[in-house]
Amino acid sequence: MDAPLRMHPWPQSAVDALAALRSTAGCVVISVVTPHTENRTHARVAIRTALRELLAAYWQRPTDSIRLSNHAGRAPALLSPANALGISISHAPGCSVAAIHLQCAVGIDVMRTEVDLPGSDGAAAEVYRLAHDYLGPATRWLLAQTAPTERTAAFAQAWSQWEARLKCLGLGLTEWTPALGQALDRCKVMVLDLPHTLCGALAVGPDTRSNRDAQRGVLQLESNRLSGY
Repeated sequence: MDAPLRMHPWPQSAVDALAALRSTAGCVVISVVTPHTENRTHARVAIRTALRELLAAYWQRPTDSIRLSNHAGRAPALLSPANALGISISHAPGCSVAAIHLQCAVGIDVMRTEVDLPGSDGAAAEVYRLAHDYLGPATRWLLAQTAPTERTAAFAQAWSQWEARLKCLGLGLTEWTPALGQALDRCKVMVLDLPHTLCGALAVGPDTRSNRDAQRGVLQLESNRLSGY
């Protein structure tokens, strides 16, 4: 895997964030400091404001002219100006992050390993159950080979990569299937450069958002079929 992806604290690194968005990669990740609480009211406002300010600077237009959709449980979409950017947001107590890609769908996830991790009490059975249900056999095997003292951190990183790729495909938390695994493997995953108390990942899809939405419909039909619905 590549070196950890640089994050741009907003607004301290606004100039560098704008340069990254204008680069040939056309992709940037920004972060904002938020209250150390599970209540995300302030965090949602802060990261969305940062996104609007960055896009306003990119297009050289007033911040008030940048409008994002706001639907619970769904990635924000750019409403004004109309543009099929890839946008994704994630929150952890104390830190919120957002990714923008000019061409491709993206998914981002961040979590506090000592707070958000299911089974963070050290219960190995819980880690294996979650890995079995959601992360697939390859990741489950890797976790089994990991030293017990490092397994919690390894699971947290694997879980954040899983969530990032699901978001990239426009899917919610979904149990692993071979078809889903193949679709997720098409996403390029990069680990975020974060303090040791946090872990996170960015997933970049091979498709535009419109193609991703069509693929999401196919995967949901497959999931429903396997579930008997």
